[in-house]
Amino acid sequence: MRPLVFMMLLLLGGRCQGDHEVLAKSEEYWEKLKKTERTIIEKTPIWEDFSVRGVESELRKFLLPHHLQQAKHFKAIRTDSEIEVILQENQLISLESDHAGWFFYNVPAKYRYGRPEVLQALRDIEAAIARQMQLRNADATLKFAISSAIR
Repeated sequence: MRPLVFMMLLLLGGRCQGDHEVLAKSEEYWEKLKKTERTIIEKTPIWEDFSVRGVESELRKFLLPHHLQQAKHFKAIRTDSEIEVILQENQLISLESDHAGWFFYNVPAKYRYGRPEVLQALRDIEAAIARQMQLRNADATLKFAISSAIR
């Protein structure tokens, strides 16, 4: 990969004095590329998830029965004031983490909570993704988007 970065520097008109300076410039350029890539990955909206009604219907066909089975054990949260009460009762916990394998997409901070079982499920998904990345020797960080937490 570094020869490619070096060639890109030369093609872009980078003028360097000796190999050490070339390497330093290519390392700096490489870090900027990685930072740009991370920004794109973390900030780009995920339009394809539910942009087509058929995709949403297909996902719901498999997930809805399971979700309904799990949800029947919990009282529905209908107002923001109910969230505060449930938080004080320690039935909800924050799902936010700077080091997590997920990020919130269009979820206001006040709704980034879930039951402890939800946090464990997110960690399980994160671990499964990490295992797959490791099996493929992928040198990348992959995060999944959470578009809804409290409903």
